[in-house]
Amino acid sequence: MKRIISLIIALFTLSALFTLAIPVSAKGVHKSTVNLIGINKSQSGSGYEWDNYEGTLTLNGLNIKTGDDYGLKIEDGSTVILKGNNYIEAKKAAIFLEAKVVFKGNGTLTLVSENGIFCSSADKTDSLSILGGTYKITSTGIGIVSDFHRVSFSNCKVTLKSSSDIAIKAQTVTTGANTVIKANASISGKDKILIESSSITVNASGAALLSDNLVFSNVTVKAGESSKELSVLDLSKSSYEGQKSVKIISKYDGQKKSLFFGDGVPRYVDVIVMILGVGGVVCAVVLPVLYKKKKAKEAIAKRDAEANEVKSKKK
Repeated sequence: MKRIISLIIALFTLSALFTLAIPVSAKGVHKSTVNLIGINKSQSGSGYEWDNYEGTLTLNGLNIKTGDDYGLKIEDGSTVILKGNNYIEAKKAAIFLEAKVVFKGNGTLTLVSENGIFCSSADKTDSLSILGGTYKITSTGIGIVSDFHRVSFSNCKVTLKSSSDIAIKAQTVTTGANTVIKANASISGKDKILIESSSITVNASGAALLSDNLVFSNVTVKAGESSKELSVLDLSKSSYEGQKSVKIISKYDGQKKSLFFGDGVPRYVDVIVMILGVGGVVCAVVLPVLYKKKKAKEAIAKRDAEANEVKSKKK
């Protein structure tokens, strides 16, 4: 009996050691492409959930490490919602997408590949919109490549480390409020680059910004041949001239302007003024009424006291 018990213990011990020998990171890791193009029903897997009816792809703890050309393929018209920390590593592109795709959420997405995000559409009306989240893209080629796409950023943080000369390449690049972009290579927009209310730092081997139509709005622009030689550009008198380093600082303060007093005064001042105004009206209307009631009570009390005094004397 003792031998049988010893054998059982030995087997359990070996089983436990074998389990510990398996890397924890292997659990839930996708070793091949997760392809969500052309599917017509909802599905889910480790770290992702596709809602076919809503057209939403939720990423929450997705982990793809594959030697395939692509890590994640995303359907046209999809909205990607980022939650938690997500990681995708592939050969040619970490993410392959078609036509119009929107990224939202407050999660983190780390991409490692030749190209971080590859947009395949040749239709100029299609777009990649990054409207939330934090992105860390390491590429041997281009971080975000979209030869015919429009790429727009808002309310997000994007860090691009590229081994090539270009970090972002698109037909049109647009950055909006609460956008922070840091890149070690050029940002290229063939038709246009519009930088509005954004904070952007680029240190490239060539021109930091590549476009024949470059527009700045609500920002301060510093430029120079290196990050140590930056000087403020007076955009009313001169323009960006292809310097290798730029530091763009947003002037957006995140506060709506006063309806009563205009620019330079935040909206909350309107609220204070309205509260004071209401308080003034209350004081002007209510206090006189309360004062009259108090006087009336005092008069009645005095009259009753006098009446009581007269009655006492008669007795």
